[in-house]
Amino acid sequence: MNSKRITIAACGMFIMLGFIASGFAELREYRKEKEPDASEAAITETPTPTEPQLTRYVLKIEDGIVVVFNERDMTRPIIVTDIYASTLRHSDREELTQGIVANGDFELYSLIEDFSV
Repeated sequence: MNSKRITIAACGMFIMLGFIASGFAELREYRKEKEPDASEAAITETPTPTEPQLTRYVLKIEDGIVVVFNERDMTRPIIVTDIYASTLRHSDREELTQGIVANGDFELYSLIEDFSV
């Protein structure tokens, strides 16, 4: 009785191994179909990762105060600072009259900090 169970279990294991082996064979064939040959691989270019686009800001003087605009929308300031133009050096006031471009948040806050001191 015990040897009969072992035989049945062994047969079941062999059947399962057969299914597993056939699955691996099909997977191998599927991968071969999906892999480009050497000539296709030479033509296909891998895309280069793109750098995240930095938001560009413009700092200007409006009504005697330093304000910040998003470069895409110069109609409404996105930040109104508490920095009065009268407290700035003459050269900074001239630059701000034309507009100073800041590339990204870090540069923007660095400029604001520089003008605040």
